[in-house]
Amino acid sequence: MIAHLFLLAMQSPDPYLLEIGAKGRVSARPLSVVATASGNTSTVDDIVQAARGHRFVFVGESHDSYMHHTLQSQIIEALAKDGRSVVVGLEMFTRPAQPNLNGWTLGWYSQAEFIAKS
Repeated sequence: MIAHLFLLAMQSPDPYLLEIGAKGRVSARPLSVVATASGNTSTVDDIVQAARGHRFVFVGESHDSYMHHTLQSQIIEALAKDGRSVVVGLEMFTRPAQPNLNGWTLGWYSQAEFIAKS
């Protein structure tokens, strides 16, 4: 795996033609969500429908992209409206911070207290 990633880095692949999903290539398109299995553009409703029957939904992002955060919010809201019990995991917190995250989730802290504790 590491060798493969290194090889990809050495070849400088076009990020819009990454080899992911079904065999072959799927072209990423700016401002679109692309289903890697089909190469088709997906809506938030398509994502929610595809998530039915699956326990986890992983959504990647660029940390400073407002558009990515907006899409994440739309997906979370749509999953909840579809009857899912949604839990959001954030990779920016380390394991020792989990008790404070739990307290925030349970409503024990104000926003200011949570920010101070985290």
